[in-house]
This record gives sequence, structure tokens and C-alpha cells, in this order.
Amino acid sequence: MRTIGLLLRQRARRDAVSLAVWLAGLAALAAAGYPGVRGSYGDEQERVALLGTVMANPVVLLFRGLPSGAGEAQMVAFLLLPWLLLLVALMCSFLAVRHTR
Repeated sequence: MRTIGLLLRQRARRDAVSLAVWLAGLAALAAAGYPGVRGSYGDEQERVALLGTVMANPVVLLFRGLPSGAGEAQMVAFLLLPWLLLLVALMCSFLAVRHTR
């Protein structure tokens, strides 16, 4: 058990800076998403029109999934969440490659 603890501490120390940078970038992107959606799609009519266009395109639905509503929070989740998840997947892949070299 002592050896595993030493290895885990070493890995955490080794990746502390890169994980902090990744997490700060993801948090900044998520924080900038809400004002971005509010500025681009201010009223509900514009959001409903966008969702109508999205529902007619199966490729967008394949990548993003079904929208859950036309509210501001639902639009932020619909527009931003796939990109955040893609960045998390890249971060995990980069860490896995780094740890297995």
C-alpha cells in the first residue's frame, strides 16, 4: 500500500500544472458560454428558430443530441456541452499517452 501511495503522489505532482491549466481553460470556456449564448440568441424566438433548424438536421442531432428546451440554460448546455466533453476526452487521451510512454 505504501508503494501505491508513493506512485499516486508522484503522478499527482507530475500532472498538477497540466491538469490545473486544462481545468482553468474548461472553466473559462464554460463561463464564457452563457454570455455568448445570451448575446447571440437573446430572445426565445431566436432560440426556437435555431432549434427548429437543428431538429431538421440529423447530423447536428447525432453530434449534440436532442435539445431539452429553448431556455438560456438549456441552450448553453446544448451548444457548449459537446465541445467541453470533447476537450475532456482529449485531455484524458493526452494524459493516458503521457503515462504509458
